[in-house]
Amino acid sequence: KWTATAGADFKYPLANGGAVNANANIYHNDGFYWEATNRFGQPAFTLVNATVGYTFPGERVNVSAWGRNLGNTYHQNYHVLSSFGRVVSDAEPRMYGVTATIEY
Repeated sequence: KWTATAGADFKYPLANGGAVNANANIYHNDGFYWEATNRFGQPAFTLVNATVGYTFPGERVNVSAWGRNLGNTYHQNYHVLSSFGRVVSDAEPRMYGVTATIEY
């Protein structure tokens, strides 16, 4: 089956010497089975992530708001089948936050 990834970055310089920046990416997976007998599968899923931020004049300080898994799509990180049963790890749900960075 298919997987695909696409992304875009945008930076717009401002007259004060700062800049507005943004990026977004999308990942699609058509689904797959976790083991050879095809009993336990991961259905198709799509993830969308985005960030928008401001870089202050001098380019040393940046503040960004970000979001991951914006569609709150359920999918699994891993799935293990053993003689003791199944172990499944769900991936993170929608997450968002603010990040500030300072470069010295």
